[in-house]
Amino acid sequence: MNFEKFYTKTENRLKDAILSLWATGDKEMQDYFKYLLSEQPIIADAVFQGTFPWEQADVNFENTNSVFKKDFINALDKIKDSEFQFPKTRHPYKHQLKSWKTLLNDKKSIAVTTGTGSGKTECFMLPVLHDIYENCNNKEGVNAIFLYPLNALIASQQKRMNAWCKALGGINYALLTGSTENSAKNPEKIKAIPQLISREQIRETPPQILFTNPTMLEYMLVRNADVPIIQKSQGKLRWILLDEAHTLTGSKAAEMALLIRRVISAFGVEIKNVRFAITSATVGNGNTDVLKKFMSNLCGISTDQIEVIQGKRVNNAIDNKDIPDFSTTLTSQKIISLRNKLLENTGFTQKEIGDILGIKDKYEQLKAIDFIANQKIGNENLLPVRGHFFTRGIGGVYVCTNPNCTKHEHHKPTKALGTMTTIAEKNCECGFPMIELVACRSCGNMMLEGENAQGKITQKATKGYEAFQVDTDDENEIKNNQQTSVVRFIKNKPNQRLTNKEYYTCSIEQNGTIDKTKGDDLIMIEDGKCPFCGSGNDNPIHFRISSAFTNRILSDIILEQTQEKKEKSALTLFDGKKYISFTDSRQGTAKIAAQINIDAENDWTRFHVYHFLIKKYKENKPDATIEELHQARVQLLELIDTAMPFMKKGYETQLEEIERQIANNGISDFSTFRVTWKDVINHIKTKQDFKTLFVKAAKGRDFTTQQDSYAKSLLYDQFARRLKRERSLENLGLVNLVYPSFDNLTLPDEAKELGINLAEWKDLLKISADYILRHQFHFDFDESMYLFSTNFYRPQLIYPHNSNIVNAKKWTLFDPKSKTQSRLILLICAGLGKEWHDKENIDAKKQDQLNDLLLKIWNTLKSTILKEDNGGYKIDFIEKTCFELAGKEFLCPVSKRLLDKNFRGYTPWIKGNLTFENLENYYINQNIEIQFPVFPHPEQLNEKNDKVPRNVIENWLDENSIEAREKGLWNNLHERVFGYEKLFLAGEHSAQQKKGRLKDLEKQFEDGEINILSCSTTMEMGVDIGGISAVVMSNVPPMPANYLQRAGRAGRRSENKSLALTFCAPNPIGLRTMNNPKWALEHKIAPPILKFDSNNIVERHINSLLFGLFIQSNQNAGLNIKEKIQNFFFDDAPNIGENFMNWIYNVDVRLYHQQIKDLVKGTEFENTDHSQLKMKVYDNFMKVKNNVQKQMEGFDKKLLEIKETMGENSPAYKAVAYRKKNFLEKFILNYLAEINFLPNAGLPTGIVEFDHTNFEDIKRRLKSNLFFENPSYPITSALTEFAPGNSILIDGLNYKSAGIIMKNDWGETGEKNIVQGCNSCGYQFIPPVENNINDSCPHCHEQGTLKGIDLGDYRGSFTELIEPVGFAVDLSTSPKRVISEKSKPQYLEPLLLGVKPWEKKQNTILDIRSSGENRESEILFYNTGDGKGYSVCSDCGRVETNNEKLASHKRLRGGKTENGENICTGYPNHIKSNVILGARFKTDFTELRILNKNGNPINDKVLMYSLGVIFSKSLAEYLAIEESELGFGVKQYKNYQTIFIYDTAKGGAGYSSQFGLYIHEVLEKSYKILHHCDCEVACTKCLIDRNTQWHLENLDRNIALDWLLFAKTNQIPENLSKYNNDIQPLLSNISNEIRSLQYHSGIKSLNIHVNSKISDWDIDELKWLENLKRETMEINLIIEGNPEFKNFNEKFSFHKLNFNYHLKQGNSQKIDDYLVHVSAILNNGKVYSYITNHPYHSLNAYILTNSEEKFFKVTKHQIEDYPDFNLPQLNSTIQEVKITNLPYGFYSYQLAETVLDKLDNKKVFINQVKEKSFKVNYFDKYNLSEFSMRLLLQFVDKFQKLTDVNINEFNIHLAENDFKQSNNVPYYIIDNYRNIIDYDEDLSEISKDLDFEVNLIKENQLPHYRYFEFISDSLSFTIRIDGGIAHGIKPVERLKSTEMSFENEEFKIRKDVLHDIIYTISIS
Repeated sequence: MNFEKFYTKTENRLKDAILSLWATGDKEMQDYFKYLLSEQPIIADAVFQGTFPWEQADVNFENTNSVFKKDFINALDKIKDSEFQFPKTRHPYKHQLKSWKTLLNDKKSIAVTTGTGSGKTECFMLPVLHDIYENCNNKEGVNAIFLYPLNALIASQQKRMNAWCKALGGINYALLTGSTENSAKNPEKIKAIPQLISREQIRETPPQILFTNPTMLEYMLVRNADVPIIQKSQGKLRWILLDEAHTLTGSKAAEMALLIRRVISAFGVEIKNVRFAITSATVGNGNTDVLKKFMSNLCGISTDQIEVIQGKRVNNAIDNKDIPDFSTTLTSQKIISLRNKLLENTGFTQKEIGDILGIKDKYEQLKAIDFIANQKIGNENLLPVRGHFFTRGIGGVYVCTNPNCTKHEHHKPTKALGTMTTIAEKNCECGFPMIELVACRSCGNMMLEGENAQGKITQKATKGYEAFQVDTDDENEIKNNQQTSVVRFIKNKPNQRLTNKEYYTCSIEQNGTIDKTKGDDLIMIEDGKCPFCGSGNDNPIHFRISSAFTNRILSDIILEQTQEKKEKSALTLFDGKKYISFTDSRQGTAKIAAQINIDAENDWTRFHVYHFLIKKYKENKPDATIEELHQARVQLLELIDTAMPFMKKGYETQLEEIERQIANNGISDFSTFRVTWKDVINHIKTKQDFKTLFVKAAKGRDFTTQQDSYAKSLLYDQFARRLKRERSLENLGLVNLVYPSFDNLTLPDEAKELGINLAEWKDLLKISADYILRHQFHFDFDESMYLFSTNFYRPQLIYPHNSNIVNAKKWTLFDPKSKTQSRLILLICAGLGKEWHDKENIDAKKQDQLNDLLLKIWNTLKSTILKEDNGGYKIDFIEKTCFELAGKEFLCPVSKRLLDKNFRGYTPWIKGNLTFENLENYYINQNIEIQFPVFPHPEQLNEKNDKVPRNVIENWLDENSIEAREKGLWNNLHERVFGYEKLFLAGEHSAQQKKGRLKDLEKQFEDGEINILSCSTTMEMGVDIGGISAVVMSNVPPMPANYLQRAGRAGRRSENKSLALTFCAPNPIGLRTMNNPKWALEHKIAPPILKFDSNNIVERHINSLLFGLFIQSNQNAGLNIKEKIQNFFFDDAPNIGENFMNWIYNVDVRLYHQQIKDLVKGTEFENTDHSQLKMKVYDNFMKVKNNVQKQMEGFDKKLLEIKETMGENSPAYKAVAYRKKNFLEKFILNYLAEINFLPNAGLPTGIVEFDHTNFEDIKRRLKSNLFFENPSYPITSALTEFAPGNSILIDGLNYKSAGIIMKNDWGETGEKNIVQGCNSCGYQFIPPVENNINDSCPHCHEQGTLKGIDLGDYRGSFTELIEPVGFAVDLSTSPKRVISEKSKPQYLEPLLLGVKPWEKKQNTILDIRSSGENRESEILFYNTGDGKGYSVCSDCGRVETNNEKLASHKRLRGGKTENGENICTGYPNHIKSNVILGARFKTDFTELRILNKNGNPINDKVLMYSLGVIFSKSLAEYLAIEESELGFGVKQYKNYQTIFIYDTAKGGAGYSSQFGLYIHEVLEKSYKILHHCDCEVACTKCLIDRNTQWHLENLDRNIALDWLLFAKTNQIPENLSKYNNDIQPLLSNISNEIRSLQYHSGIKSLNIHVNSKISDWDIDELKWLENLKRETMEINLIIEGNPEFKNFNEKFSFHKLNFNYHLKQGNSQKIDDYLVHVSAILNNGKVYSYITNHPYHSLNAYILTNSEEKFFKVTKHQIEDYPDFNLPQLNSTIQEVKITNLPYGFYSYQLAETVLDKLDNKKVFINQVKEKSFKVNYFDKYNLSEFSMRLLLQFVDKFQKLTDVNINEFNIHLAENDFKQSNNVPYYIIDNYRNIIDYDEDLSEISKDLDFEVNLIKENQLPHYRYFEFISDSLSFTIRIDGGIAHGIKPVERLKSTEMSFENEEFKIRKDVLHDIIYTISIS
């Protein structure tokens, strides 16, 4: 490996490729582009990382007997395979020895944080093996579970585990993954020992060691078939080991922690008897306490049982005195210094190393590093290093619009359109806008392109848009409804010949205004056409370079730096050299592999065609000097004079050849050395590599029958079409396709008449064949080639001009009615002279002459090279064409490619109008000519048939490329054709591939049969695939840990050098990496977080625990889960579903008390009664069951309907029947996880299928009982990548998505939703399906304000949304190898639904609310297609962008009508228009409301988008997660906007919710990024990337920077600044501060100061306080003032509070006039207090989230020791009733009876009250619904009857302002009434039959507590209900208000909260 050569070759290759792409043959522009690339380097400074060995222990393995037993040591020492042997003489690393001692001697758990290649696996695997060897040898049952995130990683450990277990004996292991076979044959079982290779074996005799992943472990706990594993392992589990634990955070960490708890429980062991080992990257600043705390929470063990193992590298194997001076520069002292610094630091750039060595030149720096790294002292590498190289992509060339810009004034040529940059910036340094450089595809002229936004120029980007506009009261607010249009500009030069004389002249001002009145620097083009040639220019050429392109063109250079394989076979490619390429996108992975293979085919074909030709040429050409040729000519002339007549012809032929050679200056005329197609085909078929390509690149199946087709397809792809910019052998100027039948033609009269000579006539014929016939597909094409071809073909016949065949392609003649003429006519007219250069000059005579010539050309072609086919014609390549080495070539000014023919100086690529102005664009002004020298070594062989040394070839290339380079004509493909033959191939290793295919690719890669493994994350983490010395990353990895993992894959075999190359995309993270290439080495990883703050996650695990217990307990009762919905729910009764329902209903949860207790410890359910948890599981399962039944009813209803109308044989019936079958055959466990009944092991749900099977596959499926699974993808990815119309590449084959698999499309109306948004308040929502479409806003109740999503011309009051469960190809299509480079740009606009506008005022700069506060919220992602929505056929699922395209469409997934047609009957009646495809899901989000400098909420879209971009990027970077893990949106409310940052994983991953923890860090990082950027407005270094480009007009670095500066420097009041205390303004609310302090430091106790107005307190809503208390902090409520207790309830409230918290008496502590409201005492003793000049608040849920007041944080504060509060005396008899659960089938009338039955002294109580008369009052501010009213009346009525009391009157107290005034009538009885009047009206009707008077008493305000007051003359008592009569109770059915009678009818109710409902009865 040579770093300097790699760097130099990479730099040269990239420059050559870029210059040849952008400016072939244009030396001036090439020089300018070279200058730009020197100023904005394409390669960053290389970074070098020391890879010194890890520190070894003092003892060798033999002497580790203090840890391991001798026989254990001996066994591993005797292993023969050196790769797995652990020899006695080897010194383990110190961290390994420490791990072993900690695990085995100290019996503790460990977290290993050493780097890649440090032997982490041995740290824990050897102790596990030793423990099992000593204690569990030859015993069955699982002792150790190895948990890995990827199956590939599991497989990587197999080899070493197999070798070690085999050596030790008595230990078995197994890999339990999705690919583990169910059974195996006995010979296979025996051969595999000690591995158990089938599930059958694992279940029969569970192995001691089990490798698995979280998903499989989850299934094992709930799958009946796996019960034996758990039963036979009871009490035996000793070890759990987790890899890559730092990647677990948020919900993923919670999922894993709960899974571990259930595993411990299921295996019947105590946590104290299990040891854990985790691997992790170093987190934070390396403080081990943080990692210990995380591991403690994750594994459920105490921190004192955890040791963090940290290793270090050392360079002490070489003594400094042994290091010599190698030169005057590379002295011993400098090398020692460099070694020590590389050891102490993470890495150095080459420049920093150059400073140490005293070397300035970058190439010399690299040479020096190479030299030192190559040295060995003894057997040790002097400087083992890993080189990190970075290149960047180019997103476009941008040009300054200021004609007077002086930047680059000494470098840019006059032809340049302005100052240019290769890094996208909105504005130039001079302040003027920059817009993109483009070129016309037809004529190649350059232009500037932008968008005209109401008179201002902006960069062109597909804009995002607001789905819902919101009205505003701010008259100054400018709405974002600007209309934009694409405009282009060219310089306004004098005497320019343009196609349109009416163009405007203009100039562009500094602010972007297009000035048409004064300026005339530019000409503006608005008609979309090229001003030079008049051609349509909708798709111009862009000056861009992608990472995929650079990856491909550098692949051979990378491979050359890697190691050769020592043992090669005939199948070894490129000497077995190899590297891994990582891409984070699956489609990116697939494309890179496929394109490399296509490139390999093309390179290989070009090489062999060219070398076959030069071989023939060398074998047959005469070896004569020019003098000898002249002598031969003289002799032949003499012979002709004297020869006999019959001999003269032979001499004359020889003379012609001699004269041709003389004319070519002694070079033989290549026309005499042509080869035929058959010659080439037969030649390439003999090559070994041909078959390799057939199998591995082309995926051929039958070589015998298909080899000819494949060989032809290779040549067709190279030669069939003459394409303008294709890099074919023709365009490279090396080989031409020729037509031998043209050779002997004579000049026709038609040509003579126009002055055309014979050579020109032949040129016109060849041009006609090349640029008309070939270009337009008029050639013979064997359809078998479609299987192999990588180019697009549409072969078609060409007919005579007078053919009467409709829509046929015909030979064209001159059209007198049109200015636009065909290419051939334009070329002939151009060449005939100026009098032919304008259509108006073509009179009748000229027209006749022209047509006569055209007809002559046609007839000549027809008689020479065309063959007839049913009246049409086509070229027969095989018979009529040959290949010939190219001679003199000309550079085309349009295509920038070489031409073998032109017509009188005009390029054949001419196009457009017959006008002088247009034709001049195609004249070859700069007559750049070249003839490439013939390579002297055919097939790289010399005269002795030996391979020519590489240096000889390289020297020839250097010498013979000089002319081409000087003329700007050389590129990397010339090197590949001339240079050393090097076939290499790639494989796609991604989750799209089947497991068997992945294994096959891994084996081929390891054996050197493929060279490049293009991987997604499947190969990231330590997968063992042999020695690799180079790793390539196609994008900057998402996290530094990812980068280090991937880079660490290189050089893991103790090599002295290894290499990592990263392609940086032109986006902020890519360009920041280019600017700071040490980013990944220096970046700190944020500590992971584990919190059980998601009740849904905990609920799923409770469901799973009980479900698993059911499976285990019922195993012997004959139950058997067949894992399908059919068996589970629909087998004969009782089926498994029914059995589970019965079991869960009847089970005594006390039997499982410990398991449940351990699971819910530390969660919100910790104190919930277990029987209530059981009923919650029952309710959750009932929802699942009802959902399945609903689906089946939908299927059956639709099938019955179709049967009656279309019959059972109709395609529609079969389609629904097929869907029903697939639904029933879904795996039940997968289904239960999908719908969130069971955990999904932390993996994202919301997965949809991509059905890419064709007709044959479907036929097999219908006949088979097997269930087939398709590739699946997260829905948010699928909505963009797999949207209808897009192409999807899988393993080199291209599939086109043609439609959707619709959700519930079997129903009458289908499963669809309505999206609406309010234009007034900004509330956006999806109404329930059963509700009518709203015409008034459910939040603000405004009428006529609801609209659907803005779909351009269409916008109704709602928008239809379809949420597909899959995407599909057209059943009748077959995949092709043609790769679609174009992907439709689509942007998923996120909408935040169900979130109501903010209600409270705000004084903090930043107010935050989260998804936890908005339970009904969800994110909607949607795709609108081309912006107007999709047209969807609801019958078959086919999707198009408009209705017309669906006319007469075929059924998407096949099927025929009874008439035998496959045309879908859905058109037009079942076509839905303007539909959006989308997905909505709940996830974590944080919503930010921000104030400006004036203290007002921001309503500036530019500022909010800019802050949204930088906040989300900075948070992702700080957390060290992939940017795609977070998304953001801007939400518009009335007069203000907010930013919402969300997790893109369905269900949330806990990332966005951490914003509050890191507010200061995120703001500081955001400020630094924007401050350090030097762009004018926005660029790809700060804000612009492929996602934000959709909102380019809304990005401005400067205004975002201004706000961040304001936030940083927010001043404190003058009266506070005089205090010594460190006081600073609080950016957000106190709640976020508390969360952050608790996370970072831990809070010991929290003082919350409250006022003494107890009547205003909300004591029943203290969940927020409970959550704080659960965080293990002490809560002190400081009562400021002396409360006045008005009644018993207020006194009782204080007693309840003091039971749970500490009540203290406050003293109004203050600083100046600012009262202390909250104080936090941290675990480290620090105190933080929060002060404001507002009075104390009442105790309520908003006390910490209050943002209406401005708080200040006091960081140096002494707090007082407050005395305990004196509690009031209670003078009442108190009894408490707890309702834990309500039995199934419980009725509303039974509630009072249940309360009385639970009284301890029920009889005493009834005796006290019976026969007394009471007046009853009920106070409840939440008693606002019909449900609550009915429950209340029934409770009182039943209470009266059961206690035998007499109720005189019942008064219901309500406050009018508690009702939310609405225009909507309640739909269900649980909906609140609109107002108190409606409540009163219904109350009167419903209560009229009761035997007591019922009244409604209006109050101004109700107390916070809810209670009944029973008053009589002699006795009074109260019944206080926590939360009110309806709290925690819901009707079982969704009862509609309109369907309920006015009688007080009873109905079933259920308890829907997990905590107890408490009734407190006090008698006074």
